[in-house]
Amino acid sequence: MSQRPAPSGGSRTALWVVIAAAAVVLVGLVVWGLAGRGEAEPSPTPTDAATTPSTPTDPATDDPGGETTGATDPGDGQWGPMPPPNVDSLKPLDNPEALPEQVGPFVREEVTSNVGGASVFYDDPEAFRSISVNTSTGSHHYQEWVAALTDPAYHGNAVCGSYSFEGSDGIECIVAGTNATLKTGTADIDVITMEELAEFTNELHDQF
Repeated sequence: MSQRPAPSGGSRTALWVVIAAAAVVLVGLVVWGLAGRGEAEPSPTPTDAATTPSTPTDPATDDPGGETTGATDPGDGQWGPMPPPNVDSLKPLDNPEALPEQVGPFVREEVTSNVGGASVFYDDPEAFRSISVNTSTGSHHYQEWVAALTDPAYHGNAVCGSYSFEGSDGIECIVAGTNATLKTGTADIDVITMEELAEFTNELHDQF
């Protein structure tokens, strides 16, 4: 019986080359498949849903038809223990030109004004007595001035009381405004009573 001739050395070499090439191709296919799966996009989740970008809240604007409160006005509850009796009907008190020329028997002298307010004396030449009038920008002065009075009490739209300063006694009345505070006072307590000062202050405020 005849035997199949053994493969020559060249045939064996060619066979191993083919096997090696096939292995390289197979490994390449496996690596490519794994890499492809790693780069695939993930499935969308509920949190990936598109959202509408939020818009900034518009800044608050003043109502054109409403009243504008001065920047220095105290808010509710910040007037101190004695809120202004006219708190619901405050009016501007920052224009010194609006001070009346005469209140009862008291005649206005020359007004001194600056950026912080104004001051003037009202004199009663017949009785030789006078009342000082001051307006100060910012109605926050109301609480400060009322707190300085020793016995404050309501008198119409004003809060009036006594004061003592450097050995001098006197009386004062305070009225709040939208953008300024009005203060009247006198040291002539022998010829001007608290009731008279309060009456003068309320009439002055009404004419302001």
